[in-house]
Amino acid sequence: MSELQKVFLPGLARALTPIIHGEPPEEGARPRNITFVRRINYVLSSGTIAEVPAVSGNGIRGLTRRIFIDRTLAALDAYNLLDRHVAYFFLAGGATEAGSASIGGPEFRKELRENLPFVDLLGGSLRSCFLPGKLRVGFMVPVTRETLESDPIAAEYGAFSAESLPSLIDLNNAINNRTLKLTRYDEGIFTPDEAEEPVEVEANEEEGQQARRRRESGRMIYTGQAIPINTVFTHYFALEWAPEPTVNAFWAFVDCFIERGEVGGWHAKGCGRVELKYFDPATKQEITAAIKERAAAYWQYLKENKGAIRNYLAELGPKVERMAKEAAEKKAAAAAENGGGSSRGRGRREWAATKSS
Repeated sequence: MSELQKVFLPGLARALTPIIHGEPPEEGARPRNITFVRRINYVLSSGTIAEVPAVSGNGIRGLTRRIFIDRTLAALDAYNLLDRHVAYFFLAGGATEAGSASIGGPEFRKELRENLPFVDLLGGSLRSCFLPGKLRVGFMVPVTRETLESDPIAAEYGAFSAESLPSLIDLNNAINNRTLKLTRYDEGIFTPDEAEEPVEVEANEEEGQQARRRRESGRMIYTGQAIPINTVFTHYFALEWAPEPTVNAFWAFVDCFIERGEVGGWHAKGCGRVELKYFDPATKQEITAAIKERAAAYWQYLKENKGAIRNYLAELGPKVERMAKEAAEKKAAAAAENGGGSSRGRGRREWAATKSS
């Protein structure tokens, strides 16, 4: 077994275009046509807690994951080998369904890690079998006069002067007062006849109003708060103790992020472009250009082990289905044995019956 390694990769990013990165919507909230910038609580060197606009690590991970996994599966020519659960697990991290029976155990998780370094890196949930990933992605936090002293990456690698940086007040004013707006008009809302002249063939006024609302529903002005151009952020990637194939996958993942060079949303409108620089903590030197060379070892690993990985992926879908079926049957049998309740509930009922007697 190869020696385990740990990686910390600090970096800086600069916004080349405005960045639209919205806060997560509250559960059950109705969609709205305004996107507010994501903000996090940040402890300044004075001990004061300030709300700072930021780009989440999960947002970076999710966007880059799809690119990285797509390239991985293309290199393995493996898309046709995956069932829908495995494909969703790879590309999006999977899902855990409420009440579903969990498959596998420590041995199955170990098997996944050893056979699939990209799964060891990113983790996810496969038929309610949760596998923690070893990749850590830091928030992109703006460097301002207030955050400079409390941000070790900015202090170590940025060579910033406080006079050259915006204050938090200036940054927030720019975000609040210089919003971006766009309109959406869906082609196909009107037929050619409708586009030329009004159509007055509705059977009654209510149907007419409904038809007009349907035609107008695709037209709307959307507003987004934007982190402005030239904002500089600190950022990092980190890897927990991992074997060499997973370390190589880490560098390939970072390289995919650098190649894409985008964060947040509204990419089709030109938003979210960033310039990235990463540094070696040991030498303090920039190593951005060298990351592609380190990433090459991952793609070479896939090439050399393509047959074995493809065979494993071909067997994984059917294996997972069998395990899911067995887990569901076992759960149903346990529920029947417990009288339709959990073993904990049955224990309480038996204790209550004993006490009353």
